[in-house]
Amino acid sequence: MPPKAISVSLQFVREGIKYNELSLEEQKQFEEKFSDPATEDAPDEILRSAINRWLFNTHTVDQVLDHLMTNGIKVEGGDKISKTIIFAKNHALAIFIESRFNKNHSEYAGKFLRVIDNYEIKAQDLLEVFVDEYEENDPQIEVSVDMMDTGVDALRVVNLIFFKAS
Repeated sequence: MPPKAISVSLQFVREGIKYNELSLEEQKQFEEKFSDPATEDAPDEILRSAINRWLFNTHTVDQVLDHLMTNGIKVEGGDKISKTIIFAKNHALAIFIESRFNKNHSEYAGKFLRVIDNYEIKAQDLLEVFVDEYEENDPQIEVSVDMMDTGVDALRVVNLIFFKAS
């Protein structure tokens, strides 16, 4: 079966924020968060490029992880998420994803999802365990920052998440 791409719509990340498209309550929150304290003026919009440079918030990360855990391809009769790679934009986002996963899925905390990047001392060992083609070992989900791009065979991986806007 050929791969199937699923785009999870996170409107602000994809389109930016336009003040005039917000509800009255959202406009109030926008003004509180983004108004210049000296002039009390708020911008008309925040471009998606600006959002993608600095925004990773609890709600967005939780939405993506919840979508994965609910809709991702599973193993063991549908009881366990299959091998998954989450491609993060940078190390700070990768660590944030890991902390949100551990908080929301405490039954898996510490081993099920791991950041494997150049900040991890045991990155190569974790990577070898993750890509083992014969055994289903933890970590089951790997958050990568430029380590799984090319030259790594991960035959058991069936879920890919690009947690960086294209």
